[in-house]
Amino acid sequence: MDPRIDASIFMRRAYPDSGIKVTSRDINVVGNSFTVGITGEREKVSSDESYAREIGVECRFDDNILTGFRWTAGPLLAGAPQPNR
Repeated sequence: MDPRIDASIFMRRAYPDSGIKVTSRDINVVGNSFTVGITGEREKVSSDESYAREIGVECRFDDNILTGFRWTAGPLLAGAPQPNR
């Protein structure tokens, strides 16, 4: 499976009802390892919420196995109050 697709799937699964539109994809390959960066925009998030509208993730794969996942932008706005659950 294409790792760029895998990375966007993980981002969308974190917020399945957000309507995420992928805005960029980047892949960096070194040997049998690669890092995929995905940025996106959550279309159903207004500017007055605690959640960030612009989000990004980075996934690291070693031998096609996901070994790392981190948010590079969002999912919450810096300094915003925690949303009610």
